[in-house]
Amino acid sequence: MENILQNTKNELSLLTNQYNLLRLAFLNTIGVELDTLFTLNVPFEPFIQSYELNKLLLWSFEYRPEPKQIQVEEEIDALSVKLSLAARYPTISLGGYYEFSGEKPSFEDKSWATTLSLNLPIFDGWASWSRIKQKKLQYEQQKLRRKDIEDVIRFEVQKAYIDYEFYQKELQEMAKQLKTHEAHLTEITKKDDLTSINIFVAYLRAKLNHIDAIRENLISLARLEHAIGKSLSEK
Repeated sequence: MENILQNTKNELSLLTNQYNLLRLAFLNTIGVELDTLFTLNVPFEPFIQSYELNKLLLWSFEYRPEPKQIQVEEEIDALSVKLSLAARYPTISLGGYYEFSGEKPSFEDKSWATTLSLNLPIFDGWASWSRIKQKKLQYEQQKLRRKDIEDVIRFEVQKAYIDYEFYQKELQEMAKQLKTHEAHLTEITKKDDLTSINIFVAYLRAKLNHIDAIRENLISLARLEHAIGKSLSEK
């Protein structure tokens, strides 16, 4: 019996230390004084909801900023290629002006002129071809970069999804075990002291395992939301 009580005290001490470390990390994350006392009024409840992986992947490409950013950069590079190609062709410029003196327009005292210019790109030392080649390479690099970013997003979403699904099942299993140990509590009065203590200690461990499963469930949810760039818990 003494060993059971000592083990229970040791577990309590470890949990207290873990709580203090997590509380300190939370205060440091939100940027307040580390000795601040606080109370969380949010219910500590699991998030039970199933999702399809393909739907989550579609959401990630819709809500995450990286695909939108790379798409804009691709469009800019494609436009640069077109502008570079346009420099190879002749350009014609037509201009004109009209000038009169006095406060009122007069066709008697006036001057006007028109200009017409023709620019023929005969030879520029292959500079235009070099610019075109450079712009095309930049455009192709952006396309490869887009593929790399999409692969990274797919990997992050699938990894977070597997983790989320695992803790969904783990939570259900811990809930079943807790329910079983809760049912055994009714037998405490019928058993001797040592057996009663073992039953109660087993119940406490099942309760702690269930709490840990809820915590991991919420953490995996946060990772999944971060991977897709969208909140799943908001109604």
